[in-house]
Amino acid sequence: MSTRQKVLLCLALVLVIVLFVVAVGGGSPGQGSARKHNRFVSWLAGLGGGAANLPADLVSGDCVKPDHTVLVAGACVLQVADPGKLKMLVLRSATPFHVVAPALGKADYTAESDVSVKDGLAETKVALDKAGSVKVACVAATTCTLTIGEK
Repeated sequence: MSTRQKVLLCLALVLVIVLFVVAVGGGSPGQGSARKHNRFVSWLAGLGGGAANLPADLVSGDCVKPDHTVLVAGACVLQVADPGKLKMLVLRSATPFHVVAPALGKADYTAESDVSVKDGLAETKVALDKAGSVKVACVAATTCTLTIGEK
């Protein structure tokens, strides 16, 4: 490795450390909120290109229809086939809904969230990196319709 390559590598390492410190220190003190995103961290995440959306044909279940709509009567379990790498399951509805999904990697817990309507649409992206079950339930209604988005 040449001297120039060593200097560039050191500069890159220092830049990463500085960006990390700014991202972590740029938040507000106290309890964090998953709904409030740090704009700088979101910008950094955008540089990575993000994860692709999960193809709708990898999702099955008793409530999943051929047109990729999900007709939920109370609650429904979506079976997701192994996406091969990190993918985002996009769920949309005109009404609020609740979602419970497995954590990424080898973690042994589930994540859950209430998805509320904003600007006429309730939408969430569920990160998945392996086969698993995602439970969806209607909120404030006995039935609701969701769509699985690929875009």
